[in-house]
Amino acid sequence: MKKYILSLIITIALLMGSITALVIVVDPFYHFHAPSDTNNIYIYNEMYQSPGMARNFEYDSIMLGTSMTENFRPSMFKEYGENALVVSYAGGRSKDIAKLVDQAFKSSNDIKKIYIDLNDYQLCSAPDSEFSDLPDYLYDSNPLNDVQYIFNIDVISECINRITSSNENNVETAFTWDDPELFGKDKVMQDYYSSHANQAWVNSEGYDSALVKDTAVKNVQNFESYITAHPDTEFIFFLPPYSAAYWYDLKEQNKLDEKLDMYQAAIEELLKYKNAKIFFFMDDYETICNLDSYRDLCHYHPHINEKMTKDIHSEAFRITSADLSERIEKLKEFVKNYILE
Repeated sequence: MKKYILSLIITIALLMGSITALVIVVDPFYHFHAPSDTNNIYIYNEMYQSPGMARNFEYDSIMLGTSMTENFRPSMFKEYGENALVVSYAGGRSKDIAKLVDQAFKSSNDIKKIYIDLNDYQLCSAPDSEFSDLPDYLYDSNPLNDVQYIFNIDVISECINRITSSNENNVETAFTWDDPELFGKDKVMQDYYSSHANQAWVNSEGYDSALVKDTAVKNVQNFESYITAHPDTEFIFFLPPYSAAYWYDLKEQNKLDEKLDMYQAAIEELLKYKNAKIFFFMDDYETICNLDSYRDLCHYHPHINEKMTKDIHSEAFRITSADLSERIEKLKEFVKNYILE
């Protein structure tokens, strides 16, 4: 009996050791280390893989954000001398993205720039809300929690999948979606009519301006500790160029003033920090009026990501305290006169 028990213990120990070695070496979520070849990686789960990428990959600039950042590519930043990494988390709230900022600063990289998008739903959500329950064991520094990763059946299955299947993905194409069939004015109008048909109510009774502004401010304050703690890192926030149909839809719902108050409050808060720059692409009228460049009311073609990269580096569309109110008012007038047809 004792020999049987000893043999069983040894067998279990060997099995657990083999599993541990397999997961640590293959490491499909990059929890322990970056892959040996970044030209042969597979990105399929942003929530689980993003923290490891931010913590373990090599870069000096990093784009962190929602689906609005997915079509940025590292090559777009190369001509500006930046070794950039794009790490996206579609649907992420400000707290989710702040956690990725935290992971970036836990890396060994000397980070020169951090790019972050600010979205409609981020700024109006509760500041402590998350898009989904995050796997905390992939974010914290407690090695004891790693057993939840090492002995996770999905992780083990993915390890085997990596070994047995070929893969041609890389950091350049990670997260991207650029099929031409996704885009077009017809797709935008379909999204608009769908959104409008499902609108249960229209905000005709006004809104609590103080609450809207306070929520927006508290959302951007999720980044405050990182901005102040890293004065040598430049934080570049940008508000994406949603399509003109998005703005028309807000006008139809009588929510235009509410959203503009929200955006202005967030920008004013960020302008307090010397190492933060804010780019306001919402009034890039040439871009937002070309509905063929969009797949829905908000999501845009990669050529717009490329344009934004150039505009940021030339400081086009940067917004300051001096022109903030004027640009918001001009955008309001544009939307009031815009006709979607």
